[in-house]
Amino acid sequence: MVAIFGGATRKGEWVMPAQLTAFAMFGGIELDLTRSTFAQAESEIIAVAVMGGVEITVPEGMTVHVDGMGIFGGFDQKAEGPGQPGAPVL
Repeated sequence: MVAIFGGATRKGEWVMPAQLTAFAMFGGIELDLTRSTFAQAESEIIAVAVMGGVEITVPEGMTVHVDGMGIFGGFDQKAEGPGQPGAPVL
């Protein structure tokens, strides 16, 4: 997904691939995984924002591992930790 000087949104029913890259420059990306299905038991999102933002919403009970940093911007994470047994891993 790419958003340059604009925005991009992905929500509703869709298939989350094993790896997804989200790049926002002077814009924003909203990824909502709450109604998505996962192609693999474990998926990875590489999110890069330059003077923009990427917001990711995950389903309740999902295992989430977060790694990153903010340079000239913010980096927030609120969903890291173990999920329910058998839940997808992000």
